[in-house]
Amino acid sequence: MFTHAQPETSHLDAVTREQLDSMLCRSLDDSTTSLHRAQTLSAQAWPADLTNDNASLTLLSLSSYQFHSLVLVITDSTRATCEVTDDHLLEMGNTFCGSLKRQLGQHLPNLGMSTPHALSVKCLPTLLDSCRLPLVAGCHDSRGLSITGWLLLPKDFELQLVTKTVDDAESTGELELF
Repeated sequence: MFTHAQPETSHLDAVTREQLDSMLCRSLDDSTTSLHRAQTLSAQAWPADLTNDNASLTLLSLSSYQFHSLVLVITDSTRATCEVTDDHLLEMGNTFCGSLKRQLGQHLPNLGMSTPHALSVKCLPTLLDSCRLPLVAGCHDSRGLSITGWLLLPKDFELQLVTKTVDDAESTGELELF
């Protein structure tokens, strides 16, 4: 597990933090064509330059009655080997958030997901003001695009993911018709 520059937050236990980090990495892997697996990052590791004209921010939300969060995908196309369109970035954000929603849905039922919104990366400091410590994963895709996926949980929100064990029903080999 990555050692963060800021102290560990009190609203996430170590197991939950590790599960969320793993979910972020898996979601980023699902939404990119990376040659290397995504890794967790410190929120301060990227982006260093919020005035970069090649950086883009895609914002989505995940929410239910018991859970709410913001999901960000930030890309930097400075070293990209091909043109990256806004539609491609929005679809990447949608795929990333959808993968995260499926994984979190195993622990938090009835999650809803918003449509992706393109914002200026200069909005990041304002978005970060509403959370205690963001969870961040990053990778470089095969086209040179630098990509980070962020999960922003509210400052006052406590979360503990518990792995559910499901009893396998005994199979009798019969077919059921619905």
